[in-house]
Amino acid sequence: MEKITLTTSDNITLSALLWNEQAFVSVLLLHAMPAKKESWLDLADRLAKTGYNVLAIDLRGHGESQGGDYKEFSDKDHKQYSIDTQTAVEYLQKTFPHTEIYLGGASIGGNTIIKYMAQHPEAPKGFALSAGLDYYGVRAIDDIKNLDSAQQILLVGSYDDGRKSGLNCGEQAEQLYDAAEGVKEKIIFDTGGHGTDMFMEHPELIDSIVDFLTT
Repeated sequence: MEKITLTTSDNITLSALLWNEQAFVSVLLLHAMPAKKESWLDLADRLAKTGYNVLAIDLRGHGESQGGDYKEFSDKDHKQYSIDTQTAVEYLQKTFPHTEIYLGGASIGGNTIIKYMAQHPEAPKGFALSAGLDYYGVRAIDDIKNLDSAQQILLVGSYDDGRKSGLNCGEQAEQLYDAAEGVKEKIIFDTGGHGTDMFMEHPELIDSIVDFLTT
């Protein structure tokens, strides 16, 4: 693993961690808010050992990345995570020519990867932990309906993870699953918390994600 920096098209410097396995498949990971790239360490290490290149970035306004303070972001600012995602994808494509790219995200990172997949049918697989119907204007409930029939999505949530909307993330994962086009799977826990926190109570979730990406 090495720490690298990326520069977005709107001139924001992003901090990232790269696991370079010289593999033919890469996995891009987007964290939750207010988490950061290190929240993916356990999964990323496992993916690298399985034989994937892995890139985990600090979204703008988080961790060691530039771009202000996410706590002061407007909905418009949060939507700019799509630029960060595109920057990371382009880095992987340049570093590993002809690589296939899978995506994973937690919370608003999950919403962002669903949005990316809806706009890029060539992205074959993605997983979203604790995605919401609408986080700060990033509306996964709309985007997930636009997935291509060949794309595969795994949705994970927990019923004890209450959100401001009044719906917990287990319920939101159920609704996103029902709305999704393409090939879909879901894992819903009674308890487990939000985003990558679920790995603490459910370490087997790491195996489930690796199996989903590998199968």
